[in-house]
Amino acid sequence: MIDRRNCLRAALLGPLALLVPPGCRAEPGALDDLRALSRHANGLFGQIFRAEIAGRPELVTRSGLEMPGALARLDDRSQAGFERTRLRRIESLRKLEELPLAPQDSALRRDQVALVTGYRQMVELSGFGHGRVSQAIARPYVIDQISGGWREVPDLLITRQPVSDKREAMAYLSRLSLLADTLDDERRRLMAEAEAGIVPPEFILEQSARRIAGLARGPAAGHPLVITFEDLLTGAQGLTAREAKDLRDMAVRIMSTRTLPAYQRLADASDALRTRASNVPGVWNLPDGDAYYDALLALYTHQSASAEEYHRQGQALVAALSKELDPLLRQAGLEEGSVSQRLARLWARDDQKFTDDGAGRRAFLDELDRLARKARRRAGAWIARLPDTPLAITPLPGALDWGLGEAVYRPPTASGTRPGTLYVSTGDLSLWPRFALPALVHHETVPGHHAETSLAMDASRQPDLRRLFWPAGYGEGWATYAETLADEAGLHEGDTLARIGYLQSQLLRAARLVADTGLHRMRWERDRTIDYMVEVTGMPRRQMAAETDRMAAWPGQATSYMAGKQFILSLRERAEGVLGRNFDPAGFHHTLLAGGPRPLDMLRHDLESWYEAQIRGVD
Repeated sequence: MIDRRNCLRAALLGPLALLVPPGCRAEPGALDDLRALSRHANGLFGQIFRAEIAGRPELVTRSGLEMPGALARLDDRSQAGFERTRLRRIESLRKLEELPLAPQDSALRRDQVALVTGYRQMVELSGFGHGRVSQAIARPYVIDQISGGWREVPDLLITRQPVSDKREAMAYLSRLSLLADTLDDERRRLMAEAEAGIVPPEFILEQSARRIAGLARGPAAGHPLVITFEDLLTGAQGLTAREAKDLRDMAVRIMSTRTLPAYQRLADASDALRTRASNVPGVWNLPDGDAYYDALLALYTHQSASAEEYHRQGQALVAALSKELDPLLRQAGLEEGSVSQRLARLWARDDQKFTDDGAGRRAFLDELDRLARKARRRAGAWIARLPDTPLAITPLPGALDWGLGEAVYRPPTASGTRPGTLYVSTGDLSLWPRFALPALVHHETVPGHHAETSLAMDASRQPDLRRLFWPAGYGEGWATYAETLADEAGLHEGDTLARIGYLQSQLLRAARLVADTGLHRMRWERDRTIDYMVEVTGMPRRQMAAETDRMAAWPGQATSYMAGKQFILSLRERAEGVLGRNFDPAGFHHTLLAGGPRPLDMLRHDLESWYEAQIRGVD
């Protein structure tokens, strides 16, 4: 009897590899009915998908999916919920591993490998017993200064929650009321994990407490969550003025009696915990911290990831990019000082600033829109058959904008009710110099995230369960590679400053490789890491402090950008070397993107298969 789990385990060591242990290959007739296997497997995938989204109603809303009652519920962030999810995923993994292995290079085989890889990673990371784990994302702490239900639920209600009629208005109020339970669950988990030795660094707790306390401030009638609800009610169908007023009054009561007190309790708990916290930023300080960080690197890059190798690779890239920047800075009239000092002077120049008023904000958004339209017009030269998916560029809502230079891309909903949206912080426009905007747009829109998600939604036939996974090494790697693609395509032609902005963006990604591994493996201190980031990038210290604190709160994720880009670049260089003048960039990129989000090792297989097919076609 064949142990199918061992077969799939072998395939995962080298996904879709041509060599499979004896007895594992699906020979003709080895399976009674291949179609029956496909039906059984897809039935299992559907069952696991329904169980996943049943426990994640917030994801249902963000994705534009339909599920009865989901619009009025929130995710369960309690300790019991964490354990239930962990056990459910262990069981899902068992069922996935027990499936017979489909034939080599079949779509089903790809789904099996991708899903077992993803579920193994979730099970491994949740086995450490702390923080949060979902598809392709893991964080070590229950809350931090940039994430947790305390921020994610307001973000959901402000940017994604529909209120088109009374039923949906009541769903908004239900979630507003349940937010108090979410905050209390996070508070209880935060304190329980502290008893087990999982205490966020003091600077994370301080920032978390301050931002949470900001959302606890009244009066309730003026709170962003009430103001948003009031605005949404104006577009709701079938409501009388009296009904709208009653609904608004209900929102005020919920905020004043439930939500604001719960926010304050969480802020107080975070603040009180600071007396038990250290200022050590790295997860090496946690129980089994080195093993935990290794698992995070595997999640965010690929299975063979090494912190030490990424550290060295980042240092080499920093040196190479700094050398490339030097003559461009001289060409721009910046000749004195180090590369980072000259970048800092360029950043501070008046001609690079938008005015800090309504006109300046409009000019900033208009410039982003112009750059995105310009990139879209040129995209056909790089990516075959790119769909014309709508894109919106809008300010980050004020309640969520802390003036840290944030830019967040949100994919379009599956139903098409919302376009792909780039939210940008407008709280401090000094953090958005003009020369940096082209690289921002190319990363977040076209040919970056918006192009990637649009083509995947249009071309991929993956099961719904696979669509929940978005491996960062693939997604952020593509977006970082897209910056280089835009540069190679001539979008910075005749604009030296824009090219400097592109290289500074790449320099930031390379510095993150060094800093993230420095914090979590080399035991760097926070101040040393901030100093390094400033000295390398020339960006403002406040912004590099925020970058450092983000890496402390979200270990490993920052490595995905440059690690993924270099992985893609190495595959392209290999294809160019093999195909020579027959290399087709548009075909290469279409193959890369049309397969949708997937582990990097699977991406390697797909692109190797593509250029091998090109060779056969040429022959």
